[in-house]
Amino acid sequence: MTATPTPRYTPAVPRPTHLALASLLALGCAIPDEDVVLDAASDSAEVAAPPDSAPAQDLAADSTPDLVMDNPVDTAPEMAPLDSAAPDTVTAPDVPPADSAPRDTPPPMDTRPPCTPTRTMCNMALECGMIPNGCPGGVFPCGVCSGGETWCATGTSRWQTRVYNCTQQAQREHAEWFDPMLFRDTSSWLVLTAQANAYVAFVARCGDGRGAVSIVDTNAPGNEVRVRGTDDAVAENFIVRTYGTGRTAGRYTSGCTPPGF
Repeated sequence: MTATPTPRYTPAVPRPTHLALASLLALGCAIPDEDVVLDAASDSAEVAAPPDSAPAQDLAADSTPDLVMDNPVDTAPEMAPLDSAAPDTVTAPDVPPADSAPRDTPPPMDTRPPCTPTRTMCNMALECGMIPNGCPGGVFPCGVCSGGETWCATGTSRWQTRVYNCTQQAQREHAEWFDPMLFRDTSSWLVLTAQANAYVAFVARCGDGRGAVSIVDTNAPGNEVRVRGTDDAVAENFIVRTYGTGRTAGRYTSGCTPPGF
């Protein structure tokens, strides 16, 4: 009895779908005309019958339209290279560099020590108005000046030496203006009352010029002169003939501004 050979079971390879075939074409692979099944034992190829009974030409007829492509290798749409795109450009306004921008320069720091006022009280007999207090721009109130001055204040005299020397010159040049006996042994002679105005006028003329303007004080023509510099606005007041005793002097009393002459 002859044994009937058992038929080899050959699994059917699933037929590629249209989408799978299109993918293979995109990768450049060849499409087999027939389904092939490899036998691992005998390395022989057997043609498996298709699972349906449709003729081969029907498969070709059905699949041909799906496999026809304009570009069978590269199906991706053409795109311009990224670096070749021409994006819209916006021109920024010209902005100067940060270090060239105009800047406000702060004032230099004041490194001087704080100023302490030197005037904290008034001599009401000689001073009036808003007198300087010894600090830059600082003032100290001393009431209101009766002569229209902004202030009158005592301080250091600029012209006292000149005025005193003029009183001595008057004594040397005009001895007739003084008492012939009293006080001749001193530097302060007694001025005759009748010659008081002449004496004061002489001192005023003597002090005038050489950077100064000197006049007789019209409020006291027999006793006082006023002197200011040509480069300042403070008139200094001097008693050149003392009140009461009538002797020569070169006593500085105060300075006032505006000078009034």
